[in-house]
Amino acid sequence: FQAESSSDRLAAFQQEVEALVRFKDEYFAQQQEQQQRGGRSAAVEARVEQIASRYADVGASISGPDSRCAHALSMGKLYHCLEEFDQRALDNLTTAAKLKPDQPEAWRLLGETYWKRRDYQSAYNCFNSALQHGRDSAVLRNLSMVLRALPFASAADRLAKVEESLAKAKEALQMDIKDGRSWAVLGNAYLSCYFTKDQSSTSMRLAMSAYSNAMKDPVASSDPDLHYNSAMAHVYLDQYEQALSGFRMAHRLDPSWPQAQEKVTQLPRMLSSIQDIIDSRGRLKPRVYKSMMEGFAQRRVKDLGPYAGGGYSDSRGESVALAEVRLSQLKVGANPETVLLLRVIGLPRADDQVCLSVCAMDSDEACSLVNIFNISADRGLTVGDAMAIPEPTLSRLDFADSETGRKFQFPIVRVPSPDCLVVNGKKAKASAWRSATVFSSQVSSSST
Repeated sequence: FQAESSSDRLAAFQQEVEALVRFKDEYFAQQQEQQQRGGRSAAVEARVEQIASRYADVGASISGPDSRCAHALSMGKLYHCLEEFDQRALDNLTTAAKLKPDQPEAWRLLGETYWKRRDYQSAYNCFNSALQHGRDSAVLRNLSMVLRALPFASAADRLAKVEESLAKAKEALQMDIKDGRSWAVLGNAYLSCYFTKDQSSTSMRLAMSAYSNAMKDPVASSDPDLHYNSAMAHVYLDQYEQALSGFRMAHRLDPSWPQAQEKVTQLPRMLSSIQDIIDSRGRLKPRVYKSMMEGFAQRRVKDLGPYAGGGYSDSRGESVALAEVRLSQLKVGANPETVLLLRVIGLPRADDQVCLSVCAMDSDEACSLVNIFNISADRGLTVGDAMAIPEPTLSRLDFADSETGRKFQFPIVRVPSPDCLVVNGKKAKASAWRSATVFSSQVSSSST
């Protein structure tokens, strides 16, 4: 009778742990449907303590390697539900993996626990051990993410890890083409390729397509991480309306997530700062404004620098003819064989370093936001600086904030790298370059 009772208690404990795992995995979707906003971390923590207290006697009453392994696995899984690293999860999952080394779930959970401790090499080893006992989409997704977190010895090593990460993400998706979680990880992998390789428009297009497919899955679309990562990609594309919508959705799904909350505050503040500078033309003093306008005529040749001759040599060494244009003459998209001369009129408030953003004006007094990517954080521009931008890419922002009603309407000139930028007649040096960074999502689980 005692043995049967112990077995029943263990089974009941396992069932409650599995129910907790489902509660955590489905939390954001359920809260969205019920319009209830609470912190998942606090809700899960309360349930973990309740279950641990209710079944504190189970471990002492069981015997046999199989039962002890099952108990250790469930104990590890219980404490693994906590958002932060917990030593009890690591200890129990290590025991489970040692008692039964051929169970991939123990290795996967152990790897995820090491990930929480930021021990990425141990996490990578555990995920590979899990794969030795069967292919699993969650493990493949985890490998895709942890490969991008591993240290790298060189640029070539980093690129190799990113390419392997992409391969693992594709392999995970092949196991279930409708799994939005795998689409989301694939989007992150393509985004990493975009920043690590050559910032190819193809990689960005594939990333956005993957995020779009992930949104079609009810489980994946309830994950705030997906909306946050997609929003970050929109920021890099100068698509601020979509970015703001994504950050707000991430915040609504998880109000306790500080990064999402920060973005919801920072992005409208930055856009308001830009709009104010453009509307007021930087609130420049009349004397400064007059000097700036006179400078377009008096220092035009000097400010154009190497572009003053009407051409330049591109990255392939081929000669490209350039005709000077104003903002009003640009079309949306690429503007080949043109050069745009602007002067900085203001520096908008920016809370992160996605790019260097400045507000600038041309000789017709038309104003625009200029976003300069891949420029070193210690490189900046000041009011009055002249910028010559060859073959500029133009987009237009035009939307009203659905929450505040504030309208944002201004052109955006995109400078993908400082190597083509001429500031006050001089080209940027190689030291102006920096590597772009991208937000890394949390490690995947079997159900999220």
